[in-house]
Amino acid sequence: MSQNTIEAYSNDLSRFYAQLESDKLENISLINFLDIESFMTQESKRGLSPRSLNRVLSSIKSLFKFCVREELLEIDPSEQIESAKQGRKIPVVLTTQEIDKMVASIRPEDEQGFRNQAIIETLYGCGLRISELVNLRLSDIDWKEEFVHVKGKGNKARLVPLSVYNKTILQEYLQHHRPVPKNSKDTVFLNRRGNPMTRQMAFLVVKQLCDRASITKNVSPHTLRHSFATHLLQGGAGLEAIQEMLGHENIITTEIYVHLETSDLRKTMNLLSTRHLK
Repeated sequence: MSQNTIEAYSNDLSRFYAQLESDKLENISLINFLDIESFMTQESKRGLSPRSLNRVLSSIKSLFKFCVREELLEIDPSEQIESAKQGRKIPVVLTTQEIDKMVASIRPEDEQGFRNQAIIETLYGCGLRISELVNLRLSDIDWKEEFVHVKGKGNKARLVPLSVYNKTILQEYLQHHRPVPKNSKDTVFLNRRGNPMTRQMAFLVVKQLCDRASITKNVSPHTLRHSFATHLLQGGAGLEAIQEMLGHENIITTEIYVHLETSDLRKTMNLLSTRHLK
């Protein structure tokens, strides 16, 4: 699993352990499903979404499966705990005009302006996750065949086509605007000191450009990935092709963009109906 997943599971279990200690349950064999339910109730009161609650429960279930497998326990007390019901959340998507406004908001005097444009164009043009962007290497880009080799979740590799425009922007950044690298010579996106960009810095770049462009939607780097997939679907791309480019293991995950398209269509139909009623 990725380092981010490992850290998330570790944090979940640390909170679980803290609760067990406060309840003086010092031996794992003493824990029953009521103790787990009590902890999950407290997690819910913290305001966690159903999706986050299910990840916490997944952490706990993984722990007890391990204990049973290693014969530390005979019975898994977490088997009786059901996952929280999770509604399908429609993702926020930017229009092509809004993405253009973000790029247009980059000021000529910005020292890292061209790098920031390359970040936006790569997130959107290749549908990358933020972790995939900051870990992108020069050796991952096949300039001749115009493909990007992306290593996604679980080290699963995929190929994403590189458009002519995206290729031009990346080459301009790399040849004329990329800082002199310190240690990570193969890393594409660097900060002004020549070190690899962090996820936090890339997130901040996206948020700042949205603010400058007066975009009020709740935008994150992942929004550009959602926009990439939605615009591909609008352009006639098939779900399986989009699934492959996004690196989704299950096509059910990709189908959210069909729901998004249907939702937008319904809004348009309602607006048309309102006009005729007038």
